[in-house]
Amino acid sequence: MLPAQRRCGAAGAEMADFFVSFTSSDRAEAHWIGQELEKLGHVAHVHDWEIKGGDDIYAEALEAVGRANEAATVRREHGV
Repeated sequence: MLPAQRRCGAAGAEMADFFVSFTSSDRAEAHWIGQELEKLGHVAHVHDWEIKGGDDIYAEALEAVGRANEAATVRREHGV
């Protein structure tokens, strides 16, 4: 696993890798958050975008968490 690396964006702002965690009922919101993070120059690790059919979901998620230096958890009140 490679350590997460920070990059600098346009105005010298520090960019980060985000692991976006969500359940299936929050998929649309998680995708939106990932897209917004990427618009800001961050890297968003959203498992729907990175894990393909037949991949080891658990291993791939652990690797993505290891690459990320920030995390965002999507959880709506109805999901509690």
